[in-house]
Amino acid sequence: MKKKFFVSMLLCLGILGNYHAAFAMEKADVELYYLGRNTMLDNPIYVENGNYFVPLRECAEQIGYEVSYTPSLITVSNGYRKIEYHVDSNTVILNDIALKECDISDMKNINGACYININNFYYPLGHYIITMNENGKEVLQITDNKKPYLKSDFQNSLSLFHVIEKNKNGAVSPISMKLSLAMVANGTTGQTQKEILNVLGYDTIEQCNDFVSNEILKWSVEEKRGENTANDGSIYFANGLWYNSGNEKTEKNIFNESFINRMQSVFKGVANIVTNDTAVQTINQWVEEQTNGMLKNMIPDADFQTALINTTYFKCCWADEFQNDKTEKGIFYNIDNTQSETDFMHDVKKYTAYYCESDGWQMLGLPYSDKKYTMYVFLPEKGKELKIDDNTINMLLRFKENTPVEVTMPKFNIESGYDFTNILKAMGIKGMFSNASDFSDMYIDGSQKYITDVLQKTKIIVNEQGTEAASGTMFFGMGMDMTKPAVFQADRPFIYMITASVEEKSDKILFPALGEENDKKEEVLFIGQYVTAKQ
Repeated sequence: MKKKFFVSMLLCLGILGNYHAAFAMEKADVELYYLGRNTMLDNPIYVENGNYFVPLRECAEQIGYEVSYTPSLITVSNGYRKIEYHVDSNTVILNDIALKECDISDMKNINGACYININNFYYPLGHYIITMNENGKEVLQITDNKKPYLKSDFQNSLSLFHVIEKNKNGAVSPISMKLSLAMVANGTTGQTQKEILNVLGYDTIEQCNDFVSNEILKWSVEEKRGENTANDGSIYFANGLWYNSGNEKTEKNIFNESFINRMQSVFKGVANIVTNDTAVQTINQWVEEQTNGMLKNMIPDADFQTALINTTYFKCCWADEFQNDKTEKGIFYNIDNTQSETDFMHDVKKYTAYYCESDGWQMLGLPYSDKKYTMYVFLPEKGKELKIDDNTINMLLRFKENTPVEVTMPKFNIESGYDFTNILKAMGIKGMFSNASDFSDMYIDGSQKYITDVLQKTKIIVNEQGTEAASGTMFFGMGMDMTKPAVFQADRPFIYMITASVEEKSDKILFPALGEENDKKEEVLFIGQYVTAKQ
């Protein structure tokens, strides 16, 4: 074995003697990601005149290729793809086809190792190379995806997510809150409306309504509600407005006709009058029907004058379902340092899942049968705090790749409810909670009207077949080895979110030269955390 190794080193050094010695090279402070995974090379990457050079043998063997050397030829192959680097003739041949665009005259001998221009190694393998700066760090991404990345804004979703208590499981629905705030914005004017639109990210109410009617509500497919077949999924939004007339029944309407018209035309909503005797049963029955029975007893009493409610219902199968017979008991390490036994789903997803790892996080993306929707699971490395920010989420989404992943994650059923009044105030929406608010576009008499409570109730079920989730939001007013699958073992606290891809024409696309300006961003339907398996 020692003799064989000695001979191979002699051959390698003999070949490298024909290459340019590296004098102007500098070690590059750069990270290299291959299909979403940090390569963590043992040998450094070098840079010369803006060109990056990587250790040929290490990069090749890491992704399952064998490297052989003869005095004037280096061969990289994996059985069905063979790349020949002809040193003397400066020629690169891929499966007997010469690649004229490759120039290997700058191959290097650095400390006895063969270094190659990164383009001349990964391009013949069919990959694209993207160079970017991420949080002050130079990053090289080797990807199969040439499409551009449109940055999404997760800041509002994370602000709502922070309402969940640190040591408890929970979930919230940013899309339900967004639709509810959009309805409220349509009933306000002046500074009250401006604060809401600013948080939602719109300059005018017309922009907000256009997004709601053309991008959000068109997803809603009422006739599929409650179905969960192998090919069909469903998302369904419902919006309602109720006036509580008190102890006496009345037909007198307190809402502006223009607001009722917008509720119906933009939000496809309903407007009704209830009394103290009928309010609880009427509204709770409506919510239960709209959420396919998932949300019950939405309101506890009739202590309100106006109730504005959005419900969001989602049900969809995985694109690649987990097998029931692979589910087995396992230990989940709870956030309070205790352990609990729970049911873990297990499967090796062969190019039916997305994966990325970076900055102490692993991210798993599980597409649904309707490819518009995806569940992302964010798992921190052991010992890392369960705290994630907008930049980290965008970085993980930007680097995600369709790659084999060995997945282990718990089944779960979570139901939670929260008061978002203080959260919304902290986000900058304050006017609608004071008696100085302007609801003149909602009420015939808009004076002395304001919001007292913003409540949301959410339930989510994740199992082998897919996901079912529902949320209701209420506004109340009174006056390494890359050949092996990545391992994603969610046996400790993690964050999850369900998103829908939304097409958007935007100037926010990174790397516009790689694709058209029409691309997609992620709209968050649900976001939550699973931190304990205790019953």
